[in-house]
Amino acid sequence: QFSDAYFYQTDSWNAERDFAEYITTEIQCIDLPAYVVIDWQATWDCNLRYDFFTIEFDGETYFFNSNF
Repeated sequence: QFSDAYFYQTDSWNAERDFAEYITTEIQCIDLPAYVVIDWQATWDCNLRYDFFTIEFDGETYFFNSNF
């Protein structure tokens, strides 16, 4: 089940922000106009952190679905 819960990984220094943007633009396929400004970190903090957990290992952050 652990491998089935795997969702995303990044080596970004701001992994949570990148993950929130990835979920919105790639998974939910929402095309946002260039003039829209989103606080991706706040999106993670308020909405996504309850449904996912992270593991940091060897400079990578791995995201897993908590509800699998």
